[in-house]
Amino acid sequence: MGRRQTHYEHAFRAFLIERGVPFVAVDEARRALLGSDAAVLKTQLGSDKPRTLKAFDFLLYGTPNLLVELKGRKLAAGSTRLENWVTDDDVDSLRRWQRLFGDGYVGAFAFVYRCEGEPPAPLFEQAWIHRDRWYAMRAVGVDAYAERMRVRSAKWRTVSLASKSFDEISGPLIATAGSPG
Repeated sequence: MGRRQTHYEHAFRAFLIERGVPFVAVDEARRALLGSDAAVLKTQLGSDKPRTLKAFDFLLYGTPNLLVELKGRKLAAGSTRLENWVTDDDVDSLRRWQRLFGDGYVGAFAFVYRCEGEPPAPLFEQAWIHRDRWYAMRAVGVDAYAERMRVRSAKWRTVSLASKSFDEISGPLIATAGSPG
């Protein structure tokens, strides 16, 4: 049995369906276990120890195919501060999934913001209404994120991007070809 979906996931699904993007939602009820004898561990991950991987949320088919980790955030009316923190496990797991899937697959974080009103146009190229609520999205590839991330909280094992870095490397999740920002 899968976990209950959040309003962010419902809004994201609606966004994909409205735009005709083929996708598969991933059931996050369990973590994937990679066995210690799997050859893929040695060749692609450089390890022979059993590991678990946090599941990503959506697989979007396009060029490239996207392994999407969805992050729901709130954006207060009049605010331009875009929270973009994730856990270090999010980054590590998404990068490992990207290596396991191989060429033609890119890991990306999709930050979906629940806005208290119409989102400020300069901040977002992708905004939509779902169930009478405004949502907007910015995305960033996991490798670009990892290159610029900094520790937000060592205790909680969270990382984030400086606002300037996030502005520079994030953008629409789905361009015409389905590539991450």
